[in-house]
Amino acid sequence: MEEVQQETVKAAKSVYNGYVEKGLSEKLAFRGVGMQYFRFAMVEPKLFEMLFMNSDNNSFTLSEVLPAIDDNSDKILLSIQEFYGFSREISIKLYKILWIFTHGLACLHVTGVSRLTEDEVMRENKMLEIIKAMKSYGVGDSATAALKGVSLTVKNGDFIVLLGASGSGKSTLLNIMSGLERPDSGAVKYDGKDIAALPDKEMTAFRKEKVGFIFQQYYLMPGLSVDKNVKMGADLAGNRDYRKIIDAVGLGGKLGKLPFELSGGEQQRVSIARALAKKPKVLFLDEPTGALDEETGRQILDYICVLQKELGFSLVMVTHNVNIAEMAHEVVRMNSGNIVETVHNNEQKTAYEIGW
Repeated sequence: MEEVQQETVKAAKSVYNGYVEKGLSEKLAFRGVGMQYFRFAMVEPKLFEMLFMNSDNNSFTLSEVLPAIDDNSDKILLSIQEFYGFSREISIKLYKILWIFTHGLACLHVTGVSRLTEDEVMRENKMLEIIKAMKSYGVGDSATAALKGVSLTVKNGDFIVLLGASGSGKSTLLNIMSGLERPDSGAVKYDGKDIAALPDKEMTAFRKEKVGFIFQQYYLMPGLSVDKNVKMGADLAGNRDYRKIIDAVGLGGKLGKLPFELSGGEQQRVSIARALAKKPKVLFLDEPTGALDEETGRQILDYICVLQKELGFSLVMVTHNVNIAEMAHEVVRMNSGNIVETVHNNEQKTAYEIGW
C-alpha cells in the first residue's frame, strides 16, 4: 500500500505543478488539487459513508482520519474487500480513491477554506487586465484617438482573437497589452501589477521575461542559423532545452539552415520557436498568417494551438481573417477605437476545420 500512497503523492505534485505553471498562485494551486481529488473521490460515496461516518455524531476530523488512513491501510483494504466482495485489485483502486480524497481535503484544510468559489477562481485567474485604456496619436486638432477607454481581460490559457478593419484600434490594443506602448490613461495590469506605470527599464524586463511576439514579418537574423535564431529567444529566459521547441515546430532537421534557405512557412515557424523558447506567459501575434498561403497558414495555426495546449500559455491574436476567430475562446470585435462586440465560442475549431 505504500507504493499506492507514493504514486498518489506523485500525482498530486504533478497536478499542483500543472496549476502553478499555468500561473495560479500557490494557494490556489493547493485548493485546485484538493477540489480535483474531492471530485474524483465522490464516485464511491458509500465507501466514505462506511469508513468515515461516526454512528454517534456523524462527523470526523482530518486529524483523526489522515493517520487512520495512512496507518491502517491493510485493515481498510480488507474491509473494502469484505464489505463489497471486490477483488484485491478493485479494492486497491478504491483505497487509492479514498486516500486521495482525504489528502485532497487536507490540501483544502491547510489553506483555511472548505471550497473554491467561482469568484475566487476568476479573480486569481486574471493574468492580464486592461482597464479603460486610452491612446491618441498626434497633437491638437490633428490628434487621432486610437483607443477610447477600452477594457479587456485575458485569463490563463485563453485564446483571444482581435478583429476589426484597418484603423479600428486592434493593433494599438495589442501593443499596449504587450508593453510595446503605453496608454495615455488607464491601466494595464499583469498579475495585478500595473505595467503601464513601470519605468522603462522595468517595462523592458517585463517584455523580456513574460511575453513573446510573432509578427507578419519574421524578423529573423539573416546571418544566423535556425538554431541560433531560436537560441536568441531561449537565452532571454535561460532556457537550455530550446531545441525541443524547434523539434515541436518540425524543424529539428534544419538546425544549421540560414533563413534564406527556408520557405516562408518554415521561416514563420522559426519565429514561433524563437518566441516560445522564451517560455512566455502570453504570446501576442499580429497577422501571423497574413503573408502565407492557405496550406502553410493552416499548418502554422495548428502548430501554435498544439503548442499552446502543451505549454499552457495564453494567446492574443490580431487578424483580418474572420475564419480564424472560430478557433478562439473569445472573439473581440473593434471599431473606431472601441470594443463593439465580444463573443465567446463554446467550441473551438481546429486550423483544418475553419474556412479560409
